[in-house]
Amino acid sequence: MLRLMSTTVLAMGIATGALAQSVGLDHIGANADAPKQLLFEPHVGYSNSSGNEGNAAAFQAAYEVFAAAHPDFYIEIQGHTGQDTEVQKLIDLAFSGDGAECVILDSFRVPFFKNLGILKDLSPYFSQEEKDDLFPFVSNTVSGPNGELFAWWFNTDVRMLYRRTDIIPDAPETWEELKAAARVAVENGMDGLLVNGARVEATTFDWLAHFWAQGGRLLDDQGMPIFGDGENRQKLINAFNLYGSMAAEGLIPQSVVSFQNNYRDIETSIINGTAAMSINGHWGLANVIKGNPDLEGKWAGSKIPGPEAGMHASGVGGWTIASMTDDVEKQETCATVIKELHVNGVIQQYMQRIPTKRSVFSTLSWGATPHFATVKEVLEDGVARPGFAVYPAVSEAIFTLMADVLDGSMTAEEATDEAFKTSMTAFNNL
Repeated sequence: MLRLMSTTVLAMGIATGALAQSVGLDHIGANADAPKQLLFEPHVGYSNSSGNEGNAAAFQAAYEVFAAAHPDFYIEIQGHTGQDTEVQKLIDLAFSGDGAECVILDSFRVPFFKNLGILKDLSPYFSQEEKDDLFPFVSNTVSGPNGELFAWWFNTDVRMLYRRTDIIPDAPETWEELKAAARVAVENGMDGLLVNGARVEATTFDWLAHFWAQGGRLLDDQGMPIFGDGENRQKLINAFNLYGSMAAEGLIPQSVVSFQNNYRDIETSIINGTAAMSINGHWGLANVIKGNPDLEGKWAGSKIPGPEAGMHASGVGGWTIASMTDDVEKQETCATVIKELHVNGVIQQYMQRIPTKRSVFSTLSWGATPHFATVKEVLEDGVARPGFAVYPAVSEAIFTLMADVLDGSMTAEEATDEAFKTSMTAFNNL
């Protein structure tokens, strides 16, 4: 079984933010014989070993405050980079009875780890009020059927629709309104809608919002592709047809298939004044205004339009903390680390990462803007990638075919069926 799991987890090689730096090793607390011991394994980017000196110093200062507040704790810090080999080691140790006591995981990994049964329930250490404060996509991803809390999702990101408000005053609510707004842009000599269209994960992830808004599902609860039949197939066809029809009308320019720098290419076009709408991350507005201050007040974000009014979805990412040990005392200590070091604090206040608790927004000075009020609304419709081993193959199948749909050389039906065939081959080879 471990050999099969090794093949499976290594197939999940999606972007996890691995950093090219040495792993950090440190501790929190002065007394190595303190009664409460814990091995904490953070991603180096969220620790005092961060390659960003300011972030590293901020975490170190937070660790010192935590140590002063908890003299009975001694926490060894052993950083990791999130690479597949390190993740596989976590799985092997968990099945050998020596699971990680407290570890930061990419949120993408959580459904897969849940399915393996190696994540421990942290719900006893969080109140119902704290759980209810989480955005729905968090609960949908980290919770169990009986109210278990298998990880704490501590920061996130989200995709949005952006528009030039002097050209498109009102945010499009539906696909038809999106097309109409794009036509106005084209009439003004601008690109209607810029999206990621190259052979990269961002192309699939951003576009899936149109599939998810219809209630579509790519995989079942065991991670098998299910978009080749029935309603899910039709919903994927509909989503392909949206981009295909817009490209055929010239509302999405063919140039998007050559975007190799993901969102930066989109932002460059906006900064240069050649586009009126785009799908980008929540961070996109700041990058555009930084690149061209004259655009401040002329761009605004909103929910990604759905097929009908009130039907929305948006892809989300981020990082979580989980425990894989059966030691209840260490689980509780891990929960304390989560609450006091990874909710608000350095991650939200200093690093300015988006929180997953609604109430935290009101505590953030940098988040007290109309843009982040909109971000909070968009997060209510957030959807996480299905965290199973076959997803990278599904994503690759979709983004490989997207260019063919955009240039009209393949129909939406053909692309859907080909993507499903490729995905099932990958699934059967796991």
